[in-house]
Amino acid sequence: MSSYSRVSGAVRVASVLLILGVLLLTFHWLGGPAYGAGLQGQLQQPPEGVQAHHPPARPIPIPQDEPHDLPHGGDSIAVPTGETKQLTKVPGEGGRPSEQQDIASEPTAEKPVFEAPDAAPTELSQIPSSFADDVQPDIESLSDTQSAPPAEGWHPIPEDCGSYSLRARVAQEPLSEGRFQLGYQRPPPACRTFNSSLAEKTITRMKDVISDPDLYRIFENTFPNTLDTAIKWKGVAANNSQEELCFVITGDIDAMWLRDSANQLQVYRDIMSSPDDDVASLFRGAINLQARYIVGHPYCNAFQAPPESGISPGVGSGGSTVYPPIDVYVVSTCNFELDSFGAFLQMSHDYYTATGDAEFFGKFQWVYAVQSMLKAAKDMMAPTYDDEGKRLQPPYTFNSMTRTMTSTLNLVGTGNPVARTGMVRSPFRPSDDTSVFEFLVPANMMFSRYLNDTAAIMDKITKAPQGLADEMRDLATEIHDAIQEHAVITGSDGQRMYAYEVDGFGGQNLMDDANVPSLLSAPFIGYLEKEDEVYRNTRQFVLSAKNPWFARGPVINAVGSPHIKPGAAWPMASIIQIMTTDNETEIQTSLAELVTSTDGLGLMHESINSLKASEWTREWFSWANGLFGQMILDLEKRKPNILKKSFQAYPG
Repeated sequence: MSSYSRVSGAVRVASVLLILGVLLLTFHWLGGPAYGAGLQGQLQQPPEGVQAHHPPARPIPIPQDEPHDLPHGGDSIAVPTGETKQLTKVPGEGGRPSEQQDIASEPTAEKPVFEAPDAAPTELSQIPSSFADDVQPDIESLSDTQSAPPAEGWHPIPEDCGSYSLRARVAQEPLSEGRFQLGYQRPPPACRTFNSSLAEKTITRMKDVISDPDLYRIFENTFPNTLDTAIKWKGVAANNSQEELCFVITGDIDAMWLRDSANQLQVYRDIMSSPDDDVASLFRGAINLQARYIVGHPYCNAFQAPPESGISPGVGSGGSTVYPPIDVYVVSTCNFELDSFGAFLQMSHDYYTATGDAEFFGKFQWVYAVQSMLKAAKDMMAPTYDDEGKRLQPPYTFNSMTRTMTSTLNLVGTGNPVARTGMVRSPFRPSDDTSVFEFLVPANMMFSRYLNDTAAIMDKITKAPQGLADEMRDLATEIHDAIQEHAVITGSDGQRMYAYEVDGFGGQNLMDDANVPSLLSAPFIGYLEKEDEVYRNTRQFVLSAKNPWFARGPVINAVGSPHIKPGAAWPMASIIQIMTTDNETEIQTSLAELVTSTDGLGLMHESINSLKASEWTREWFSWANGLFGQMILDLEKRKPNILKKSFQAYPG
């Protein structure tokens, strides 16, 4: 070997050692105590008088997710470890954590004015995200004979229960007796996160109401899905044993979305009539926990588990710059979505109207949350320019390093300009995608409706600040009037209809998205009656080829979403279509498409290729599952004859 070769070899070895050294130092910097302590030192401080509770300092892993597409058999999908795995069926992201990641900044916290009679909320913790392994489930270990049913209520899930995501991906026996032979996808009783006698009685009762065996199987799977799989933890606050808390995950993602969790529980409103009912405690716990989140981070939409849960810190969010600053041990994602406020008020309204329990709302943090919400909403009504044309600093910014324009706000995180209209800006849609024009009309509809209706709850709280209920009503009226003035436009056919988004300068986005709130869902969220003329015109547009996100095909015809891709219909939109019409032909057609498009699994997916039922996203989407159950109970009241029909002759 020549001396040149020896020198070259030595240089190569030295270079490799140098690179390894740099990598080791980088790893030590990311994982060492100094980094953890430094990050924790930047976290937002709790309001005055609240004792901070932080998990042990540790690095926050950043997932390397890639934009996903509809799955095709064994196609690959990016997973947070940075590896690529092969799955028979792969879960989509569904508007949940993807590339957007939040980084803690310097704290700015303002304590609400209302002095609650009980202790203020504690600090929050962070939970790990779990992702299913690429293996087939052990069917024997998931058998319903695994163990005797546990006591009613919440209980920790035994480790040997396995992954529900895996179970939901394969049709389980016994199959339904209908032509489509749909799987029985409920976990064994011992593996269900919450056991409710009220829910079980409803499932049993509906067997005599629903004639089609496949339709009944879907109801049997979907109605209890949140109870069976998504009540991740239930307990009480660390500083007040009377304050119930309930952490509800979306399904395949271990985080609590304000919107999702409120809608996941809404289906059980119909079986709740007393504060003593088993499911009533879930509502109280979720309301209390959401109130805690909103007090601390009113601009954020999804959160980690509370420290009381004992759930270890895990993958959080990072990679984006957010203002106001956030605590990464508290927040999962910080997209400001106005419908998050609407969802909190909706859940409050659902509990109050079902139980009549107004006393509960004055005990803990509910009034704090409403005050925090009102301040944020009013701040987000500000225009881009003042009267002299000077650009105003927006109260919320979100800037993300991403490959997709729907995951970050334009203009370095500030969003596109808006004029003052009387509506509230919503930089993000309920799909978690960014808005084009930030006055998102359906979100303003929802917020206006529930802000007005929950003012009646505030009226009954004797210790609430004077005039707060009137402030809620006044803001609701202002938003409603602004919608009617700025969001009702003339369509191409000359008819008056609602735009999906506007900016106050004349910009209009004519479309609809499957995620609720949507224009299609306006009667469902209680903003107007389905006979309203402007709504009827809007509905005709939404359910036609004029809507760029209406997916058509032999499998299913429904509104889709830019969150996935063109041609992907969302069952959620089909369900809303059914719940907002009295036309029995339309109801029966949409219901048949839902029955025949589950790919043999008997669950509601996030989206389905309108041309091929075997291509779908998300096998475990609790919100859509619960909404299907809610629709069936609605049809029992409005159109019971449809539930007596057979769907066996429909192609599938």
